[in-house]
Amino acid sequence: SDYKVLEHISEIMVSVFKRHGAIRIRTHWFDRNPTSPLASSGTTLTASASSGVMNHDPCLFLDSSGELVGLRSDLVSPFVDVLVQSKTNFLKRYDVSRVFRKNALGGLPREMLTARFDIAHVNGGLFCAAECIKVVS
Repeated sequence: SDYKVLEHISEIMVSVFKRHGAIRIRTHWFDRNPTSPLASSGTTLTASASSGVMNHDPCLFLDSSGELVGLRSDLVSPFVDVLVQSKTNFLKRYDVSRVFRKNALGGLPREMLTARFDIAHVNGGLFCAAECIKVVS
């Protein structure tokens, strides 16, 4: 079935990420400030093996206190929050998780499985980019 194929592909990707020293860092599903410039800008502080972050309209709703909350639409923005809070100089991480997109027809958001491999380094530059290229090749 499609789910078995998807699970097999995910397992292969995770083994490659681990072989390159990445650890799984899961991030939160909700964004308490979904309209902030960082949450929607697509700006990334990491060299990444993926093609980058595209701007997506966040799936917004109100929580029980009336605060605006958004479901994550990418795996970068929540990771940037983790990086800032950890104050680390070097980190390799991966995540295979669900992201959400607005449904063009309305109703429940579309759910998609996404994989991400990032290297965050204060002075990484070309080193980080080269390793990301090696991971995908």
